[in-house]
Amino acid sequence: MEPFVFEARAPVAAAPEIAFDALASIGPREAFARRPGLPEVVGVEEQTGDWTSVGDSRILRLADGGGMLETLLAFDRPREIVSIVTEVGAPLRRGVGSIRSSWRLESRLECRLEPGVARGVESGASPALEVVRRCVLAPRSVWTRPIAGWLVRRAWPRVLTADVALASERIRSAAESRETERQGGRRDG
Repeated sequence: MEPFVFEARAPVAAAPEIAFDALASIGPREAFARRPGLPEVVGVEEQTGDWTSVGDSRILRLADGGGMLETLLAFDRPREIVSIVTEVGAPLRRGVGSIRSSWRLESRLECRLEPGVARGVESGASPALEVVRRCVLAPRSVWTRPIAGWLVRRAWPRVLTADVALASERIRSAAESRETERQGGRRDG
């Protein structure tokens, strides 16, 4: 059965490591905020590991008292973070069996014809990046797919656009902080 796939992206100006660390700092309360059909995440319980190793898992406690099991599928610094929720909270539970979410950083480097010279990138600067938020929702059954599709198609594209805006702001702030630290160190040294 075909899943529902949603993706949003935006350019960001930061070194890949800084951008990745900013994405990794987005907790489950922020990552699952504004999800139609899901109650708010109010806490994390029974987390295994430090959420940097494949297989780490945690229970996301929901405002309605329910919980969702989230498992880390990939933590590929500085490229990608992927997790899957396999016990989806109500009321979305009736139509969706799992939600696979990812944050990915992609290079947007466009090269000129001259070898070794990048358009829009100053000497020594990192290439432009794009932050990509992707969610794949697997329908629970062929019978519930139409209803689940109606709900998620209406709202999830807007939600992912808001996720990317949050990530872009977090990355911008982290890059500015790092630059301020670097400038301060240059003046002190």
